[in-house]
This record gives sequence, C-alpha cells and structure tokens, in this order.
Amino acid sequence: MTQSQEETSLKHGKEHGSASLVTGNLMSVLRCIPMLSIMGILFFLSSVPGDAMALPDIINIDKYAHALAYAALALSVLFALSRRFCSRHPYRTVIFVFCFCLLYGISDEFHQVFVPLRSPSVYDLMADGVGALLAMVLWLQGWLPILAGFLPCPWQNKSK
Repeated sequence: MTQSQEETSLKHGKEHGSASLVTGNLMSVLRCIPMLSIMGILFFLSSVPGDAMALPDIINIDKYAHALAYAALALSVLFALSRRFCSRHPYRTVIFVFCFCLLYGISDEFHQVFVPLRSPSVYDLMADGVGALLAMVLWLQGWLPILAGFLPCPWQNKSK
C-alpha cells in the first residue's frame, strides 16, 4: 500500500483492511453511555445525606428501589457487552454481569460510610444482587422481548 492509499484508508476509518475498526470502537464506547450514566446516578444518590432523602412510607421501599436500580444497571451492562460474546457464552455473561453489579454495589455501600447519616447495609447489597440476578434471569429466559432489539439475545443463532 502506498503512502497516499494508506492516508486515504485511515481518513475513511479503514486500518489494516478492517473498514469498521473505527466505527466498531466508537459504537462500543457509545454503548457504554447508559451503563456509565446509571452508575453516575447511583453514585450521586448514595452521596445524598440520609436526612435529605424523602421516601414514601411503604415497607421496604428502599429495598425495592435498590433492586430496581440494580436491575437497570445489569441490563445496561448487558447492553454494553459484545453481542457475539453474550450469544456464544450466555452463562458467562450472567456471571460477569452479576459480579460486576455486586462489586459496584459493594463500592456503593462502602461509599456511604463517608456520607452523613448514611451507613452501609448488607440488606441493601442483597437487594442489589437480587435486582441484578432477576434482570439476568429474565434476559436468559428470553422474557424481555421488548428489549430484544437492543440487548444481545442468548437464544439468537450462535453462528453469527
């Protein structure tokens, strides 16, 4: 390849014969935005002092909120992952996403040690894990058809 061909190739996002290298990397980064946004929101909410948080007077509402938030985090992590990997290794995907969410939950609970009138809770962490696991089970069983166009599906043809 001559120098002018190489410059043209790089200009159009082609490198070493791969036309979609730049586009693929950009898409991978863009697919992380929902996950990073949810993580940022969770961090912000856990930074709010305990007396400033007004929740409805419903038994265990905070646990339901934890489960729902971490189910959303799990689905956003799943969205960020490679469709090919998820389709070929659905059980590894479930384990990875669950562990990722659980580790983020642990860091979130640790973060609350430094926030006035907040404290870490094993029960909150359990709710986080239940939410993440529930989302992954629903995905694995194919019970999220409304999200099927956005999330890699474990039941897709594995030859792709």
